[in-house]
Amino acid sequence: MADQLGDLLVQKGFLSPERVEQLVLESKRQNMKLGQYLIREGILKREQLGEVLSEQEGKPYMDASAILQALENGGLNSAAKLSTFFNKPTDQLMGLMRTYRLIPIGKTEKGIQAVLVPPIDKNTLKRLRDYFKAEVDYAVTTEQDFSDVVVANFFNLETLTKAKEEQVVIREVKVTSLDLLATEASAETALNILFFDAAHRGATDIHFLSAPTSCIIKYRIDGMVQEMVQIPKSLAEEAITRVKVLSDMDIAEKRRPQDGQFDLVVENQSYSIRVATVGSIYGENMFLRLLYRRSLRTGLDSLGMLPEQVQAIREMIRKPYGIVVTTGPTGSGKTTTLYALLKEIYETRDKNIITIEDPVEYDFEGITQIQINPKAEITFSGTLRSALRQDPDVILVGEIRDEETMKTAIDAALSGHLVLSTLHANNALAAVARFMSMGADPMLVASALNCVMAQRLVRVWDAVSETYRGRLGIFEILPMDDELRKMISSRADIVDLTNAARRKGFMTMEEIAKIRVDQGITTWEEVVRVVGGGIQ
Repeated sequence: MADQLGDLLVQKGFLSPERVEQLVLESKRQNMKLGQYLIREGILKREQLGEVLSEQEGKPYMDASAILQALENGGLNSAAKLSTFFNKPTDQLMGLMRTYRLIPIGKTEKGIQAVLVPPIDKNTLKRLRDYFKAEVDYAVTTEQDFSDVVVANFFNLETLTKAKEEQVVIREVKVTSLDLLATEASAETALNILFFDAAHRGATDIHFLSAPTSCIIKYRIDGMVQEMVQIPKSLAEEAITRVKVLSDMDIAEKRRPQDGQFDLVVENQSYSIRVATVGSIYGENMFLRLLYRRSLRTGLDSLGMLPEQVQAIREMIRKPYGIVVTTGPTGSGKTTTLYALLKEIYETRDKNIITIEDPVEYDFEGITQIQINPKAEITFSGTLRSALRQDPDVILVGEIRDEETMKTAIDAALSGHLVLSTLHANNALAAVARFMSMGADPMLVASALNCVMAQRLVRVWDAVSETYRGRLGIFEILPMDDELRKMISSRADIVDLTNAARRKGFMTMEEIAKIRVDQGITTWEEVVRVVGGGIQ
């Protein structure tokens, strides 16, 4: 769109081609639309931009005063009046307006009349038609005109924007039973109750699962999913819309998967909420992961490793360079393990430490913590390259997700940095194969790897109360030595690598689990559930 707008500005003689090229780059640096940037800097008048946008879209231009007059004439000059007129929930309609920079101003026999801020593509118009179930006849306006109208008439819209940019704060919720959600409740109240209750129960996830006539709410607590309550389907739809607004997601898209994130504070405790939505046969489902932003208290000795494993990993992180990687499914404690390693390094050596995460899960004073944001083009690989120019000794990369991040991490390790990260693989030895399947050179992998770990969390059995209380880690730890490096370089298969590792004392997760069962720390049933079958 910037190119189209730039071409029109040149054609109309407002700016030279060279000047447009320069301004396009500058607006991108400021993360602003070109037109918005031109007006802010006083390079273009608002009406000049409106004229260009009108020609670009082939639609009339309406400035703020014209839009306000149209709303006044139709009696639509408040959020409540607008939602009543179009028969849409206020939160939902305000969210749509913010997402698509839209102001509906009336109806015609064929559909609705609206004002939109370009760029406007076919997908946008289709989603608006689907939402209003009518054709959309529109005029164009500038971002500044849009903001003026919103501030004058729809403060709720700005409140939603502010809520998205800041933190949602829940100080206290007086509720004795989640069954209250089955009666009348607003979306905001329902979410406050759920977040408050989930936080107090220690839940890591909240699931909204659409059913034919209701929505089932489930929590994941200590790794187990359990149904908590069923709520009206209409309430769930409004709650999902509110979460989408807070997470800067497309509220009109209810079929395709979407991901988002927002910050939450419950009774002075900070959380990052990861959001995932997807359409199902009964409606839209939503999955919320509650990541507790806490100060780190966990040390290596309290993770669940055997004493000899703690000693082995301590030796690996004393090395000045190389990669230490841990694997495991979501929610298996990988980030906690990496931060326990960082804590050990920080307390025993004077090092410059940088973390690159999505999101930052622990507050750690004295190190540099960076949260990635793909929408703002702040990626793992790009941030890792930048971090290498900031004189680091140790770098934590939240996850090696792609080939580019992997190769940059290997380069960092081989150029004198200690890199800690996570990887998706079933066990420690499979992580070695995973590097190769992502396109890494076996010789470079062999040279870079210091240690590979795999982990799971099992519930701890309390024999006195005969219930499970809390969870503990079960770990595979495979330090690299010359023989294993040589085998990796020559592309040895997993069976040969496993046999060589076992000759050096390597124990599989199943063998570690058996030790914990024999010690009475957990049960066979729990081990089979978490680690899998085949336990002897």
